[in-house]
Amino acid sequence: MTHEEIRKHHFERLNSYRNSAEYAAYARKIGDEVPDGPLPAFVGNRWEIDKAVHDEFLNVLPPLDRKGDTFFMSEFCFDDITTKYSKEGDRYYCEFARYPERRKQPVETPWGPAQHVHVIAPGIVSYSTASHGGIHLSDARLAEMPQALQDFVPFGGPQRGPGRWFEEDCDWSVVAVAFPRFFTEDDVRQAHATLKGYRPEVYRAFAGLREERPNRYLSRWLDIGKKNAWIREADDPPFNTRSFHECKDDAELLDKFTNGNWCLGQAFHVGDLCFIQQVDGGDEWLTIKQDVPFESISFGAIIRREGREAAQAILDRIRSATIERCRSLDY
Repeated sequence: MTHEEIRKHHFERLNSYRNSAEYAAYARKIGDEVPDGPLPAFVGNRWEIDKAVHDEFLNVLPPLDRKGDTFFMSEFCFDDITTKYSKEGDRYYCEFARYPERRKQPVETPWGPAQHVHVIAPGIVSYSTASHGGIHLSDARLAEMPQALQDFVPFGGPQRGPGRWFEEDCDWSVVAVAFPRFFTEDDVRQAHATLKGYRPEVYRAFAGLREERPNRYLSRWLDIGKKNAWIREADDPPFNTRSFHECKDDAELLDKFTNGNWCLGQAFHVGDLCFIQQVDGGDEWLTIKQDVPFESISFGAIIRREGREAAQAILDRIRSATIERCRSLDY
């Protein structure tokens, strides 16, 4: 297997912890939803990795109980179960393992020893202390963030790492905006509102409204529309650069969707997002991010059925998603 295949398999195993007898027992104990069974036990079942994966996780967070090439992750899956990394000969392994000393060795945060730990997703962990709290992102998660959010400097100033801390009052919004699939729609909506007010220059850069000239995509959007089987048939008026209207913000864009009855080829854009009407007087908006068309969305119908908040949530998810996720409709 190549390194990328080994790493992919490793993350698949890490993300499988909920499908285990141990997690089912833990869910029963805390009154959470119990996975359907019967489920296999996973503590002690190890799988082979390579040195690069071993070293990557050694540097994600300060390790627990490190002895040579063997260590436990300080990021726990649940209860006292974490992952153990080891080396035998020239081969490297990982396994789920119990770490009973967890409560005796709390993770140190910028606000003191952690009292409560919640794993939002691998590499995204929420910590609370006696005085404050926040979210820690691993270096791997930081690398997944849009560049504008990677450049964000948290409230306490630059950090040395590994990873980065985001305090719970305002900084947390950067994490939720970057990874909306791990948060509720209400949380994501609040995160966007928080970041817009807290650090508007960061939000504008993230949304493509600053240092990123949206009009640089105009020729590509025009070309995409002219190649579309429906849009290219527009003739009253014809589809050309005059078909495009730049909205000053999302509120104006949602107003346009709400009004409806737009002609074939009418286009609205905000930041690096563009929406072109594919049906005369209809509600089928060809959705484009940067220069990639990937979806047809009936925003008017969504607003009528579920309200503007639902349409805004879709815009937020599209902005946060990579181009690859948009192409695969995984946003």
